[in-house]
Amino acid sequence: MPIVREKPSVELVKIIDEKRAFNAYAKLRLERMKRCHVGTRMKRAAEAEKRRNFLKRRDGQISCLPQACPQVQGNAGNLLLRNSQQPHKSKPSMEFVKITDEMRAFNAYAKLRLERMKRRHVGTRMKRVAEAKKRSSEL
Repeated sequence: MPIVREKPSVELVKIIDEKRAFNAYAKLRLERMKRCHVGTRMKRAAEAEKRRNFLKRRDGQISCLPQACPQVQGNAGNLLLRNSQQPHKSKPSMEFVKITDEMRAFNAYAKLRLERMKRRHVGTRMKRVAEAKKRSSEL
């Protein structure tokens, strides 16, 4: 099969001072960028439409996504209303307790750690008990 040379479909354009003055080069780059990213823009538009339809269908009431909610400062009632409109479930809050001297005196912290450790290693202990039963039955 012979090698055929084709004429390139791209023309090199020299940027002259007039084009720079009218920002023609920037406009050309912008148009080229728009053509390159058509698929991405259409995909984002479809996702936004899907999100809008989801909001309309949900319980027949239009609620707002967390990003779209207006920021409210200083008004607890509106803040509560805004938080109740968010479609996602909120994360469980964690409570951090400072260990006091009384707790240390009663070894409460050590007992809590011991109980947590026992819960974590239940499976391993059950395996060891089963292995010990096997060994004792073999002897």
